[in-house]
Amino acid sequence: MHGKFYNKDFLFRNNIQFRPNFLTHEDVYFNTTINCFLTKENTDFIVFDFIFYKWYHREKSESHKKAYATGQNFLEEHFQDFIETATLPILQIKEIDPVHEHQYGINAMNAIVTSYFYFQGFLSCGNPDYFKRNYELCKWQALSFIKTFRFNKDTIIALVQEHPEIYNTDRNECIKGTGLFVETQSFADYIRDMCFYK
Repeated sequence: MHGKFYNKDFLFRNNIQFRPNFLTHEDVYFNTTINCFLTKENTDFIVFDFIFYKWYHREKSESHKKAYATGQNFLEEHFQDFIETATLPILQIKEIDPVHEHQYGINAMNAIVTSYFYFQGFLSCGNPDYFKRNYELCKWQALSFIKTFRFNKDTIIALVQEHPEIYNTDRNECIKGTGLFVETQSFADYIRDMCFYK
């Protein structure tokens, strides 16, 4: 895992593994699961302000090869993988650890915001054939968290307003994946316009 070292006993104790069915963002599933269990065990990362190794961005990596071969944005094409990797660990941990519900709720909000920015990035440079499917995936994610955490739309919007540092960090990270974009609507309008029940 680039930028991280994990304790083997911690991984074994909590049965944390990669899932082989994801074509992309498999590290999101792994890291999100770990973050949840760190919260459950009341522990945290130790941060070393030291460069252990350097990570290189390669234009001819496997992900880029697949993207070029299909002529489509690889992330956009496999957006369901991202949605599931960012959502399932939080839903699963909430079932076994209701004590830390508030923190898991913040993690859920973070996932919704990231999905919003990815979707906005797709609107700027993506494939229109994927528009409806990816929007429905965003709705499924938001509705899953609304049901699990007893959120409503205003709760999600208020959480985002309380944590602008998460909002800004998520936007910058999504720019790396989709390229520079300008949101077609605000996050608040995006959530309010979603029709979850029909």
